Amino acid sequence: MKSEPKKRTPPKASKLEAAVHSAPKDDLLIAAVGASAGGIEAFTELMINLPADSGMAFVLVQHLDPKHRSLLTELLSKKTAMRVTEVTDGMKVEREHVYVIPPNATMSISNHTLQLRPREESRGLHMPIDHFMRALAEEHGNRAIGVILSGTGTDGTLGMAEIQAQGGVTFAQDGASAKYDAMPRSAVAAGRVDYVLAPKGTARELVRIARHPYVARSHKSEPVEVDSPKNMGLSTVFQFCEEPPGWISRITARLPSFAASSAAWWFTRSISSKSTSSTCRTIRRKSNRSIRTC
Repeated sequence: MKSEPKKRTPPKASKLEAAVHSAPKDDLLIAAVGASAGGIEAFTELMINLPADSGMAFVLVQHLDPKHRSLLTELLSKKTAMRVTEVTDGMKVEREHVYVIPPNATMSISNHTLQLRPREESRGLHMPIDHFMRALAEEHGNRAIGVILSGTGTDGTLGMAEIQAQGGVTFAQDGASAKYDAMPRSAVAAGRVDYVLAPKGTARELVRIARHPYVARSHKSEPVEVDSPKNMGLSTVFQFCEEPPGWISRITARLPSFAASSAAWWFTRSISSKSTSSTCRTIRRKSNRSIRTC
């Protein structure tokens, strides 16, 4: 009896590509990027270093003159392969798109839809970055990301705090690369920043977070352990990665206390330096916070 020939299966897409692009819209990562004075240069450097297939959406909130048209959309369209669009009321957020706030508007988000209303006249300072970041944190929880680039004043500090409180990740531009460092410095001084990086470094970290297996696969409805990174926010998943593997704990538990502590230290150090340190970084929270700078 002749055996039937084996059927050929089409080549599968890379695991990374499948993980990033198979996530439903409910799991879409949205980065709110705020800037003021010197922001055009910072926005441009960030966009240049972001790939077109990051799997994320970016919403740019800049301090604009309410009576003058913004050229940011046209400028950035020439610097990135992603589609750059000035926001109109009711616009739906899609992955791998860049959305720019229009002049004379306050923006929020609800149900993946950007909502605009006229800028209110008040004696206080106009804080469009805080306003949008708070709305994003409330709407998107631990899938929200906050980025503060060059600018004067303190806008963004309170918004970053809300994103952190919901388990999202926050970034601030470092003083060496920022044309005006007051805005990012305010957020750092308030303890609301997880990463302090130049825009190029921020772009690299954003892509790494979006493509991390624990983040990209978090939409799958499978049972997970209580301490699994799938049950953690973006802000804690990378701390989990640097914990020693379970087999180290099982081995060292059978050794005398001194030998156990020495063995655990040696194993953890050797493994972390060879594997996890290149893909995972510890992000400390609250009293144990340590800001990673590059």
